[in-house]
Amino acid sequence: LNLRNLNEAVAGQSGYVRRAGDELQLGDGTPVRFWAVNINAANALQDRHSIDYLADKLARLGVNMVRFHTPMQDGRGDGMSVDAKRLERLHYTVAAMKQRGIYTSISFYFPLWVQVRPGYGIAGYEDFGNKHPFGLIYFNPRLQAMHRAWIKQVLTSPNPYTGTALASDPSVAMVELVNEDSCFFWTFNHASIPPPQRRIIDEMYGAWLAKRYGSIDAARKRWGGAGQDRDAPGEGRMQVMEAWHMTAEGTRAGGEAKRRRVGDQVRFLAELQHAFYAEGKTYLREELGYGGLVTASNWTTADARVLDAVERYTYTAADVSDQHGYVGGEHGGDGAGYTVSPGQTIQHRSALREPWRLPIRVRQTAGMPHMISELGWTNPNRYRAEGPILSAAYGAQQGVDAMVLFIVNSNYVNDQRMEKFAWSSPVTAASSPAAALIYRRGDVEVAQPVITEPIDTDRMFELRGSWGDAPALDALRAKDIPDQTKQGTGVDDYHRLAFFAGRVVRRYVEPAHEEMAVHVEPIDLTEFVDPRAKRVVSVHGQTSLDYGKGVMTIDTPRAQGAVGFLGAAGVIELGDVTIRCGNAYATVVVVSLDDRPIAESKRVLVQTMTVDRPYGYRERNGEIVSVGGAPIGVEKIAVALRLEGEAWAGADVTALDEHGYATDRAVSIQRPGDGKVTLIALEPDAVYHVITRP
Repeated sequence: LNLRNLNEAVAGQSGYVRRAGDELQLGDGTPVRFWAVNINAANALQDRHSIDYLADKLARLGVNMVRFHTPMQDGRGDGMSVDAKRLERLHYTVAAMKQRGIYTSISFYFPLWVQVRPGYGIAGYEDFGNKHPFGLIYFNPRLQAMHRAWIKQVLTSPNPYTGTALASDPSVAMVELVNEDSCFFWTFNHASIPPPQRRIIDEMYGAWLAKRYGSIDAARKRWGGAGQDRDAPGEGRMQVMEAWHMTAEGTRAGGEAKRRRVGDQVRFLAELQHAFYAEGKTYLREELGYGGLVTASNWTTADARVLDAVERYTYTAADVSDQHGYVGGEHGGDGAGYTVSPGQTIQHRSALREPWRLPIRVRQTAGMPHMISELGWTNPNRYRAEGPILSAAYGAQQGVDAMVLFIVNSNYVNDQRMEKFAWSSPVTAASSPAAALIYRRGDVEVAQPVITEPIDTDRMFELRGSWGDAPALDALRAKDIPDQTKQGTGVDDYHRLAFFAGRVVRRYVEPAHEEMAVHVEPIDLTEFVDPRAKRVVSVHGQTSLDYGKGVMTIDTPRAQGAVGFLGAAGVIELGDVTIRCGNAYATVVVVSLDDRPIAESKRVLVQTMTVDRPYGYRERNGEIVSVGGAPIGVEKIAVALRLEGEAWAGADVTALDEHGYATDRAVSIQRPGDGKVTLIALEPDAVYHVITRP
């Protein structure tokens, strides 16, 4: 079982990855989707043999892009230099991945990776509690200069392993300007931005108002009130208010004058963010000679209904629209946002029973490619096997261009302990082959839009809102939200489940002041979404989600299977395969390996996964007693398949080991009666089986 042949011989062999409307293409115009994983300095700083092994392993598992997500700055002195060792390791990693047909996306800036020091020349942080520069990248010239210095060194330093700089290397598919920061999130507040920095943005706002209305006084007259403590119109400064004031609740606390003022502020900040991304893209292209794609940020807002459309609008300055998403159980206790430790509490939850929690719902901007650059089902939740298959099926159905799983902890793709963010774990990494095939080949077809929402940009800045609900954040960043109970969705079940029926699209239109209602074009959602029955069927009929039972099925010519609480679901009949599962919770997927329909395929992969657990892991009454360690065990497989038709009569079944190599384990095959039915009892210790037939 080796999917290396899905990749090019050398990544970028036909040129840079490019955008074509709302899809991505290789240099020769071939459409491409990226089944990808996150890696970081912990991977790259290991020995070269380990990096080579990781690249080989990822290619075998169907991966064709890595997101190198790690800080590159040195941090000492004036903060303008990158870490030479990390740059050398990045160079080697790019070269190693390239030779396996794997592209690289570079993510180098995240405010949590920066501690503002006295030598940086950024005022106000000397005695300020929070030294992470949230929000500053959009308006502070010094931090912007540091940011450009880092990426210039990263992209223009010669790579000794390829002979070319990364800016000139077509295997560098994307460069991300900012990770998880925004002027519209809760970190845009007085606790994150010290007074000297607030003065800078207040002066910028004053100048913007004077340009827009002729004078600051004219702007104040238009508002009809809503003064703020830091307003100094005579000195050309007007206060930029904290994120809460830009939410629906904050806007209501002040009447019409407040709404008008906040609307101007939102427009000002949106133009500021948009300009930063546009100028960053121009700098990479024209100054550094980078020919690949540029992504903006990937973050969320303090109020999705009011601000999400604004945030995504700012991303239109870049090439690809990005977002993040995580889902897990109810995990609490010290450090639960980033570790798994004894003494913490856990309530296991499957998002199949609460699909509005799934992080794979993508509200797309018309005409732009889309990606999820951090996507994770977090530990210690036992219901994580659903992640890869759901991501592949619904990612393909929505036409998402890159699904980037978070994060590879071990270069040997075999965690030695339970990590909070774990891709290097059996239920995720070992589930990659079938998922990669389903997603990259488009076994589940792209569905037509079921909702298209026109966004009049003038009314958007008047805070009229669009429909949206709270995103699926990881626990670490969700702590930045002061009170999550205030995050009302205002979205009915039809709309928050629409993503599982088809595509959901926003279209930004020239201001026409048309009624900003949700437009269903031309689909009647009630035909596909049934909240009473707790069931969603896709418009093309290839996926079905029964969230009452917690079961999702895929039924296409080349991929068929079921995910979730299959033990209680009974017999599951699909187009060519019937499944009976004795495990309470599992995934069972049957995919062709030769691109033919299953009914005609000569080689078929059966991939099954249950739950995994480190040796010695224990819980008592919802509390973690021990996290255990290596090896990580997988609950034994209890699955039987029924295949209809005489063409299966001569088929052989081979059980594979966990690395995808053939074993000599006996697999039970029965052909009762006239030979028109083949029954296969899968080997309990094998998550992969390959069926071959003449």
